Amino acid sequence: MNTTVEFEDATKEVNVGIYFVILSIIGGIITIVGVPSNALVYPILKSSHIVSKDTYFYLSVLSILDVCYLSIGPIYILILPIYLPEYYFAFGDKCYLVCGILYFLANSSVLFVVTLTLQRVKYLHSSKKLITLRRKPNVSIQAKLIGTAILLLCAIVSIAQIYEYEMDIITLNGKQGEVCLPISKRFYQRTISEAIGFTAQVTIGFVIPYSVIIPSNLYLLHYLFMYTRSPNYRRKNSDFYRTFSIIAISTLLVILYLPRLVFFVYYEIYEHTINQLFLLKLYTTVVLRMGNNATHFYVYSLVQKKFRKALCIKLRCTSNLPVTAMESITSIEGCA
Repeated sequence: MNTTVEFEDATKEVNVGIYFVILSIIGGIITIVGVPSNALVYPILKSSHIVSKDTYFYLSVLSILDVCYLSIGPIYILILPIYLPEYYFAFGDKCYLVCGILYFLANSSVLFVVTLTLQRVKYLHSSKKLITLRRKPNVSIQAKLIGTAILLLCAIVSIAQIYEYEMDIITLNGKQGEVCLPISKRFYQRTISEAIGFTAQVTIGFVIPYSVIIPSNLYLLHYLFMYTRSPNYRRKNSDFYRTFSIIAISTLLVILYLPRLVFFVYYEIYEHTINQLFLLKLYTTVVLRMGNNATHFYVYSLVQKKFRKALCIKLRCTSNLPVTAMESITSIEGCA
């Protein structure tokens, strides 16, 4: 299948059809792998009590955001434009709404990862050593307020980010239609609303997560290193693995979002045309971002043994486990 994209104002024609097809296949695989697995996070955490109520709240919301983003993103960005352009063009002005929803889901996911990282830093700093704190009976008001504030902030920012797009006429597989695409103006040429949209995107998507996650992870890695050298070090300490899983999740976000940061900075400095090569680079960064959202469940499963046991219980594959092992999971004193 050879998919070409032609633009009326394109100055450079590049045939990258096979690469768009490959990206669409990868996006479909990410959806198939990521949606069911992330959908399991909420019921597993709810039934096993392996984390505190606040962490359970953050992880549950994060898993819901991941499922929604992975369900909508690949279909709208990769599947419809390449295989079913007539349905893609049918969105018309509604594509602004779809882009806004995708921005809302992606930004909210990023900020909840940032919140989990800060929560882990606060917990370790306050406890002074890796110990298990008593589990709170309910989600704290503070956690609910933080979660609500994140969702409201991302809803407002996503509205501003819609101004990063403009309607343009394109041809997909011989079918012509009008859709919204990233604007091709440089920053100093933009209107106030367009500049605000770009600033909001950079702030929420890159400035906040990178400025928080990188120093927080350095602190957490230093803490883990010092703990492994202390006489109180216990290899099976659950807090150790919870901390490591937070480091892994936030580090993956920093790595997989970096190409998108480079992409936007590059195209803000240099003149560019919305052509096939531009869209190929844009879609590649989108696929990497989807991959980040799909990995959360697998990080939990790979790093945390108690999460794996809870998963087995949920999937009813623990008939050979001793009762004491099953009881130990449900009676864990959760920590942050």
